[in-house]
Amino acid sequence: MLSEQPQRLVRKMRAAGHTGPEAEDLAQETVLRALRSLDGVRGPDDEALICGWVDRIATNLSKDTRRGLARRPHDDPVDDVPESAPALVESDDADLVACRQSLDALLGGLPDEQRAVFVARVLEERTTAQVAADLGISEDLVRWRLRTARQRLRDRVDAVLR
Repeated sequence: MLSEQPQRLVRKMRAAGHTGPEAEDLAQETVLRALRSLDGVRGPDDEALICGWVDRIATNLSKDTRRGLARRPHDDPVDDVPESAPALVESDDADLVACRQSLDALLGGLPDEQRAVFVARVLEERTTAQVAADLGISEDLVRWRLRTARQRLRDRVDAVLR
């Protein structure tokens, strides 16, 4: 899995809302945890089962990290942009930075499952089939989560503009 798709875990972490270096660090931590526990894995040496096991380690690590971030005290919670929201644009342009922060805040408010699908389909421009395969869900569920995420984002933007 790692040799055929070296960026798979990084994409998974980005889809879960972690940004650049943090996503890469979490992907590396996932591999380390899997390697440390590999001797304890019982059952068939089926590659799909091992991939699913590594994906579960990544999901749990991502959730643990997000919980840790949520417990940290915030100086100004009203203006705070979630650190776990994906960064979309790296630029010195003030308008682009403000736009990125607004979008990061909106995406940070989505449930993990919807944000993962939205980031993969819209921002990473991956196909429905690719997203379904990477997340281990049906294409219908990918389409439903994307539709729901878009509606939630529309609702949040409408609320801000009112």
